[in-house]
Amino acid sequence: MSKAKKVNQQKNHQDSSIGTEETYELRNVGIQTAQQTKDYISPQMVSHHNLEKYDYNSIFYTPRTVSSMVFALFVLNYFAYTLVPLNDASDINADQPKDGFKYTSKMQVLLISKAYSGIIAGIFSFLAFCSTQYPDTLIKRPHPVFWRVLLGLMSIYNLFMVYLLFQPLNEGRKVFKFFDPKLGEKLPEKSYAADCRIFTPENPNSSMFNVYDATFDVHFIAHLFGWWFKMMIIRDVKMCWICSIVFELLEITFRHWLPNFWECWWDHLLLDLFGCNALGIVLGAYTCNYLYVGRLHWIYTKNSITQQNPCESKVKVFFEKFKPNVWAKYDWGFFSSPQRYLSVLFYCFFVLAVDCNNFFLKFIIWIPPEHKILQVRLAIWAFSAIAATKEYYEYVSNPYCKRVSPFLWLTCFTLLIEFSIIIKFGTQMFTAPFPWYVKLMWSVIGFFVLCGYIYAYKNDIKNNSKDKKEKDARKYQLNDPVIEIENISKKNQ
Repeated sequence: MSKAKKVNQQKNHQDSSIGTEETYELRNVGIQTAQQTKDYISPQMVSHHNLEKYDYNSIFYTPRTVSSMVFALFVLNYFAYTLVPLNDASDINADQPKDGFKYTSKMQVLLISKAYSGIIAGIFSFLAFCSTQYPDTLIKRPHPVFWRVLLGLMSIYNLFMVYLLFQPLNEGRKVFKFFDPKLGEKLPEKSYAADCRIFTPENPNSSMFNVYDATFDVHFIAHLFGWWFKMMIIRDVKMCWICSIVFELLEITFRHWLPNFWECWWDHLLLDLFGCNALGIVLGAYTCNYLYVGRLHWIYTKNSITQQNPCESKVKVFFEKFKPNVWAKYDWGFFSSPQRYLSVLFYCFFVLAVDCNNFFLKFIIWIPPEHKILQVRLAIWAFSAIAATKEYYEYVSNPYCKRVSPFLWLTCFTLLIEFSIIIKFGTQMFTAPFPWYVKLMWSVIGFFVLCGYIYAYKNDIKNNSKDKKEKDARKYQLNDPVIEIENISKKNQ
């Protein structure tokens, strides 16, 4: 029998079997055992998408790209004609000799104001584009436009740091004089270890002046609210404690370079580690537990007009838009596998590097710790870390997620740019060698990190063997929906 004739017979047999009771049962079983495709999205992720259509009026989620472009153009033209004079700045000093042109204080103010206006207008134009055309992240509250604009601000900060990387150290410090003329000058670094006594009876202000001065410092409040916010981002108490302890060790490691890291023993232990850091972690944990619990209204009851205050209801609904609709728990699984172990270590490194870079940059560029520039950097990094953490957790947890999301990519790239600036400018500044106790301390830490990796490797082998046994146990259970069904009826005919 020829090959073509045999193929035609098999095809005719398949066509004749369509609609029979046997094939119907096989198809019915196949439908029951259908597997999830790679396009599958977990319900947890689905709950984060298209929330605008359920939470907001149609005016807030309907695309308004042309309208936003016209509005941005109107705003730019309005302020361009009202804030910037039509005449050139040189007309102010028209009476000055042409060969000896000099800038007066009035001209300097005008030139700086024009530069400010142009930069702010350029930033506004770029953010207007970002609000409509930038990609969305996994977080939708309070509104996707907020996260697009934040991604645009992070892009502007990244471009500024790249520009600073290509400047000499002195010129880089002078760049900040554009924002504040007081910047660019060397600042005295405050040391918190000059006097480590707890009781100071000779001090006229307080008998515990050293503790009082360290407690009411700007860094104490920053530590408290900082770890509260970090706990709400990381959502894991153990990881927060690891980052808190390691950051205190980093202060001991780099204090021979940064005088600001010199602290007394009671400052490290009582005020920082077991004081404001612990309090911030506890408050963050309670906040997360409160947000984890959601009250389900199984029966919808509409309040009467007399019982419901329209104004109060609208205000309550407005503020609920800033609350996350789904507060998901992060199960980092520190020691579940070697890959997950290294992923968590990288995330801890990311968190600690953002904090350390703040101290190194302000020391190198001469910026006071209470200046608004550092506050703006801290705000951009804090809110960007929310989206970056969400994207990173999805990237390491979801096996079907093969691509790095925009916030994660941009924050990692910006962090490495900051590292490049610190290494470039700090090569000649940080020349003192590490003390012996620092080398010993990190050798011990490295040993425990290696032990953790071995422990994660053993857990991975144990979990794989357990999964294999469970798979073999259900191998011959015909009622198991995981079993793949193959149509072999009359295969040899």
